[in-house]
Amino acid sequence: MWNYSDPYAYLKKIDHGLSSLPPMIISVALTGSVHGKEANPNLPEMPEEQAEQAYDAYKAGASIVHIHRRLRDNPRM
Repeated sequence: MWNYSDPYAYLKKIDHGLSSLPPMIISVALTGSVHGKEANPNLPEMPEEQAEQAYDAYKAGASIVHIHRRLRDNPRM
């Protein structure tokens, strides 16, 4: 059992190598905090883009997807 609240017990366990680490949770924030493709051309704005990138992240091992919805007529909102 992993007790993340006790850093000393946690550090003792990870001294036994990578195989003793707890399961990893990978979270992806697709829409980011900066809006608009001018900031990043890969930023998914439309629902179809978000769905495709969420599925790609899942296939790459993500457990959680964090998305801020965008308005279809104004993707930056």
